[in-house]
Amino acid sequence: MVKFTCCVPQGSTRGPILFLFYVNDLPLVSNFKPFFCRWYGSFTISKLNAWINNKNNQELESVDNWLKYNKLSLNYSKTRYMLFTKQNEYVDTNFNVQINNHLLSRTECVKYLGVITGDKLIWKPHITLVKKQVSKASGIICKFRHYIPFRSLKTVHYSIVYSHLRYAITSWGSSSFATLNTLNIIHNKLLRIMTFSKFNSNVCKLYKDTQILTVDRIFKLEISKLMYKIKFRLVPKQFTEHFCKNYRYSFISYKTTIKYWICHSSD
Repeated sequence: MVKFTCCVPQGSTRGPILFLFYVNDLPLVSNFKPFFCRWYGSFTISKLNAWINNKNNQELESVDNWLKYNKLSLNYSKTRYMLFTKQNEYVDTNFNVQINNHLLSRTECVKYLGVITGDKLIWKPHITLVKKQVSKASGIICKFRHYIPFRSLKTVHYSIVYSHLRYAITSWGSSSFATLNTLNIIHNKLLRIMTFSKFNSNVCKLYKDTQILTVDRIFKLEISKLMYKIKFRLVPKQFTEHFCKNYRYSFISYKTTIKYWICHSSD
């Protein structure tokens, strides 16, 4: 039987706050900072990669030591690293990223807090995940629609469909029309199922009658809420400092009654 001398109960309300206090000094251990490099003469790409690799391993070792000193352990088998590049750029590197003599493998995408992020910053993998979640919810709603009124069915929609469409849409909602259109098709089909409408029915009228938002309107609504919070400093100061330093704001009035914040480069 293992006896724990220090721990936080799983699922407790104070657990996350206590954990943040516990790891509060972790950023002080590492010297990782963004940097920009200009290449001169003999400073080739291979030398740059070697320097980055050595620097990276040193910092990772410092983080690993901090975890050990604070009675935390890192699962080396589940740890991966990712290289962010442009969409049409291929990086042929020989990075040897390791922690405590455990070699880490490179990954092209990672799921973090329910959001799939790729090394090309393309949101297609995450949108594919959302499509699967909406399709699965469509099967549930298809069975429920015969036994509950539309008002209750709409509540189910907000619980198991809208929550997935809304989550982190401020990031992936700016994807191309072709990528988002596949999600729109599934959502349109779900709306027809909820309203017992025919396949060729006017989906725009269905959205208006049911007062359910389309995917693009959900994106605009969440962006508007985010910019409102940034303007009135209701978000962490890093957001406000970034936007106030690099952008100027302006209100643009659309044909609808909603006004959306948009950002213009100050350059």
